[in-house]
Amino acid sequence: MEIFRRTRDNVAILDLAGQIIGDYRDDLDAAIREAVNEGFAGVILNLEAVPKIDTASLAVIMTCYISLAKRDIKLVLLNLGRSVRHLLFVTKLDRILEKYDDEDEAVEAFREASLPG
Repeated sequence: MEIFRRTRDNVAILDLAGQIIGDYRDDLDAAIREAVNEGFAGVILNLEAVPKIDTASLAVIMTCYISLAKRDIKLVLLNLGRSVRHLLFVTKLDRILEKYDDEDEAVEAFREASLPG
């Protein structure tokens, strides 16, 4: 798995490529935490080039999601493939995690979250 980080509007976008299985979950955890520690308002995981993710890696995503939510920092998913969508559906995590098919909409979700209301 490879991780490429870019930014838009103070949001870290992690473009992931390859299967997220085994020890790669530690790399994913480190990349998410690094982005947050550098002060980004939130994290988008772009899974467009991820054909498969194992349940242990999904657990890492959920652990990060919960940890960040406690600090009012969002983590959302972008461009889920069929296999990843199916895993989220089977685990019922599709009801919890925000998912987007369009990067502009994902970035906009962070703007909406920061509006007073």
